[in-house]
Amino acid sequence: MKMMYGLMVAGLLLAASQASAADQITGVTLAEQCHAAVNRLEGKTLPPEGNIASSFCLGYLAGIEHLYTFLQSADPPPKFCLPEGTDIRHIVRTVMSYMRAHPEQQQFQRDYRRGAGLG
Repeated sequence: MKMMYGLMVAGLLLAASQASAADQITGVTLAEQCHAAVNRLEGKTLPPEGNIASSFCLGYLAGIEHLYTFLQSADPPPKFCLPEGTDIRHIVRTVMSYMRAHPEQQQFQRDYRRGAGLG
């Protein structure tokens, strides 16, 4: 089981490095992608590019959710929590709500790359 998780994390890191080589993911990027996901979750019909954006957001956040589950057994555990029964709809809406309330945080990638860190 540990080997499966190790392979999963290695795969995520490889995918992330490939994605970062093509495009940096910033709060702005994620907000744009997740806006489409909210529309999709509300049953709205999206154009093809909207479906791609929505799928990116849902996959990105589902990956974070899965990593969170994996890290529960880590020492120290993650610095955030997901309440029992939280589903991807709730996560997307929470992320979007936070980004609307804190637009100054949407450039986190640029700040991190400058060495300012995330927290």
